[in-house]
Amino acid sequence: MYWWGPSAQLEAFVDRWYGAWHNPAHRAAFAGKRAIVVASMGDSDPATARRVVGMFEDAFTYMGVTLAATVPAPNVSNCFDASKRAHLIDAARAAGRKAVANL
Repeated sequence: MYWWGPSAQLEAFVDRWYGAWHNPAHRAAFAGKRAIVVASMGDSDPATARRVVGMFEDAFTYMGVTLAATVPAPNVSNCFDASKRAHLIDAARAAGRKAVANL
């Protein structure tokens, strides 16, 4: 996250989904899928992720994708921070289990 919202790179990624979704040949690929949002941030307050998670909730609803779980990951400033926090790894695993439950 960057300044309480998505980074330019993440916005570009979501824009590609939107473009693909509007192609009738690809639209069915999104319908009924489940997604997990992992929101890493340097901030210590997990609530900082609410705007990015909200953006994904709206986008997924529009595309017919179910948001199965969210994993806020505060105090993650580089690629090694999360690997040092067992509770974040456990939360990500639990989110994955939740996403595939009852498939």
